[in-house]
Formats: sequence, C-alpha cells, structure tokens
Amino acid sequence: MQFKKEVDRIPIIIEHLVLIVRNIGMCRATKEQNNLNFDFYSLIQGGFLDLSVLEWCKVFTYSPKGNEYTYWKKLIEPEHHDDFEKELIKLLEINEERWSKYIEDMKLYRNSMVSHHKENYKDYKNKPRSSHYPNLEIALKSSCYYHALLTRYFKISSCIFNYDNLENYFNDFMKQTLKIMQISVAATKNIEKLKY
Repeated sequence: MQFKKEVDRIPIIIEHLVLIVRNIGMCRATKEQNNLNFDFYSLIQGGFLDLSVLEWCKVFTYSPKGNEYTYWKKLIEPEHHDDFEKELIKLLEINEERWSKYIEDMKLYRNSMVSHHKENYKDYKNKPRSSHYPNLEIALKSSCYYHALLTRYFKISSCIFNYDNLENYFNDFMKQTLKIMQISVAATKNIEKLKY
C-alpha cells in the first residue's frame, strides 16, 4: 500500500477515526441500558449515532465537489485504491456490492437525517430519506482497519496514547463507558418521564 507523503493530514484523519469509534461506543453503551424509556438517554443515543455517521462519512465517502480533506482516497496513491478496498472488503467479510450499498446507506442517513438540509429543503418531501438506523459494525471495523494502516505506515503514535491499535482502545473505552452509563441510569431511574 502506497500513501502520499501528505503527513499534515494524518493527525486530522486519525482524530476523525478515534471520534468515530468513541461515538459508536457511546451509542452502544447507551443502547445497552435496560431503561431507555427515559427520553434523555434515547436522545443521547441518537446524537452519538448521528455523530458516528457524520464522522465516518468524512473519511469514507466522496462528494462530487471533491472537497473532503480527510477522504481516504486523498491520502492513498490512486494505483492502490483498489488494493485498499479489496483488503477492507475482505476484512469486513462482505462483497463490493454490499460495501457500495453501505456507503450509500450511510450517505443517505447523513444527508436526510443529520446534515445537508439546506440544499434539500425546497423539495424535502420528494427527496429520498433514510428509513432505518445504520448498523455501525462496518463503520467500526473499517475505521480500525484504516487506523492500523496509517499508524503502521507512517510509524506514528495515535492520539490515543497507550494503545497500539484502535480496536483495543474501543474495547477498553466500551467497558468504561458501560460502567458510567450504568451508574447514570441508576442515578436517574426515579425521574419521571415528561408527558407530552
């Protein structure tokens, strides 16, 4: 795999990858609580889902405007784009069609539920809208894969010092976040839900 020598992008891309896994972790930790009938936690979970998708799209999706500073193809040499995707698809245990559909689903969710509302506002009713919440497992695995490539190739440490890879960090982050969420849910269990 050959990367462009644009090392100024690396810390920013790594920061986005870390944000992706943190937000996925927060989303999962909130979802795993038994008492989500309290709107507060449902709203938190939705916010972390939206941020996960938004951050992932900054790194893994392309816009016709071509202005994504952190898009993976901007860092990997063009003759290695196919190699990157083939390795990633193999790791994800999916095919090219499923990968392309996942990208489109994530973009649709982002564009219809999270951002870009201004350009869609005039004919909002006629625009396609996401009818489901995206599964973040592929986002998590693809982020960990890309992070490992970057840190290995550029021989740099990540902004998550003390961790050799993003997957290990995610696992420890999840354990800690679940403990915090359990304490939080227990502390708020007697608060009555607002009636609308």
